Amino acid sequence: MTPYDEDTEKTISDGKPLGGCIVHEVDMLSLEQAHRCVLVNANDVQPYIQMYNKILKRRYSGKTTKWILDEHNRTFANWLRKR
Repeated sequence: MTPYDEDTEKTISDGKPLGGCIVHEVDMLSLEQAHRCVLVNANDVQPYIQMYNKILKRRYSGKTTKWILDEHNRTFANWLRKR
C-alpha cells in the first residue's frame, strides 16, 4: 500500500459514490453486542474491564463465574460511561 495520494484517489472514484446506499436497521441487542465487542477489544479499556471484574467479584462473592460474566456484559458499558 502506498502513502495517501490524492491523484490515485481521484482515479479510483472521481469524486463520485462507489455504490448505492443500503440502510439496515439494527436491533438494540445487536447494537449492544457490537458496542461490547469494540470495548472488550480496545486496549485502553482493558484496565477498566479488570477493575470492574474485581468490583463485581467482591460485591457478589457468592455468585458463579457465569453470573459475574453475564452481569459484567449487561452493566459494564453503563458503568464505564459514568466514570
